[in-house]
Amino acid sequence: MKAVKGIFLLLIFLGITAVGCRIDPPLYLREASQVIVKVLWKEEVYPETGKPDGITLYFFRDGVYCKQVTTAEVDSCSVSLEPGRYRLYLMSYSPEEYGGQAFLDLTDWDAARSQVSETRSSWYTRAEGERLIAEPEWMAAGTSDEFVVSEGTVRVPVTPECLVSRFRVTIYSDNANMLRSAGWATGRPAGAEITTP
Repeated sequence: MKAVKGIFLLLIFLGITAVGCRIDPPLYLREASQVIVKVLWKEEVYPETGKPDGITLYFFRDGVYCKQVTTAEVDSCSVSLEPGRYRLYLMSYSPEEYGGQAFLDLTDWDAARSQVSETRSSWYTRAEGERLIAEPEWMAAGTSDEFVVSEGTVRVPVTPECLVSRFRVTIYSDNANMLRSAGWATGRPAGAEITTP
């Protein structure tokens, strides 16, 4: 009889506890939330090429790389992320689709970079310390502000910018055989002409 009475009191106590308390699970046990990345393309980013056929997103949770997503949804895409504080950067296409560029440290927010690969020439002899590179491929990239994923849907805007500048340079010279390099022509606005006496 005492055992039945004890079990009855225990069931009442558990019932009151279950109804009167709400216990939130720790963050790592909560379900992932949907994050909608909205890519805000500007026409000046892709005037000749059109939008890319795909993008790659790199997500960093609390400063640590956690996820990479490559998608053909270039205007808006949905990603599932666990709760936390995030930042992301995106790049047009994926690193594997670029033939003339090397991508280094993509999983490190502060060190991620792209580098144009060196090339060789049968007619040009490089000076000491000089690098000969191929024409860089078109590339756009953008970063987000920090955002918090907790519950519900989170919308994250990203505005990519073109990373490659192209300059048209016209060089006039009395003796084209003496012309060796025009490295000093960088930084001029598009269409600028440079003349030499």
